[in-house]
Order: sequence, then C-alpha cells, then structure tokens
Amino acid sequence: MGCCAIEIYNSKLAEVRSLVVLPEYQGRGIGGELVKGCVREARRKGVLEVITITDKDVFFEKNGFNKFLNGQWAMFVKLK
Repeated sequence: MGCCAIEIYNSKLAEVRSLVVLPEYQGRGIGGELVKGCVREARRKGVLEVITITDKDVFFEKNGFNKFLNGQWAMFVKLK
C-alpha cells in the first residue's frame, strides 16, 4: 500500500523521506501513519530533530511538522 523511510544522520538530525502511498489507498491515513512511525523510530533512537523536504507542506503540517523551528527557517541553494 505504501512505504516511508527515516534516514538518521546523527543524534541531532533525521529526515523522513521516500514517502509514497499507492493512489487507490490515498486519503485513508496510511501516509500519516507511516510518517508517525518514522518519527517514533527517530525518537526511540534519541534524535533531536526530524526534517522533510517536500512540496506537500499541508500534509506534513497535519502530521506535526512546522515550516520553522525555534524561529529558524531552512536555507537552500540551487546548483544548476
């Protein structure tokens, strides 16, 4: 039905990535449960912050993510 991964970079930072739910199963809360499972795993391992890079900000906000943390925004640079 779907999958999601948590990549743990170090004790401070992990990333939720590769989230996908088959179209016929979307809208049933599966994606949210997958994300919550990844966040639980990061918490279990003592990670302090979890990020995601996405254009589905409304989905991730519904699942507890914020566009900024402690007044800080993410910064990006485009290479090519």
